[in-house]
Amino acid sequence: MPLAELARLLNVTRPRNLKRNMALLEGLGLLEYVDGGYVTPADFEARMERELEDSGCNEAERSQREAVAREQAAFRNRAVDKAPERKAAQVEDAM
Repeated sequence: MPLAELARLLNVTRPRNLKRNMALLEGLGLLEYVDGGYVTPADFEARMERELEDSGCNEAERSQREAVAREQAAFRNRAVDKAPERKAAQVEDAM
């Protein structure tokens, strides 16, 4: 994808501002410059998944989802406090 098209898709008003970061992304192996445009490497998804696993992001997401599920279950199964019932004498005194 040409740099100008990439800038348009990312809503970057100046393609030269985006170009500054392209060298960094190329250096990290996240983009490759091929035939006048940028492409992601063929193994990008596998590399990204490996990084997410190695960094602990996937485990943190699983843990967070489990915590939310426990909180939701606890909320659904909570005991609802009922107001104490008043005796007829208490009701008459209140009036």
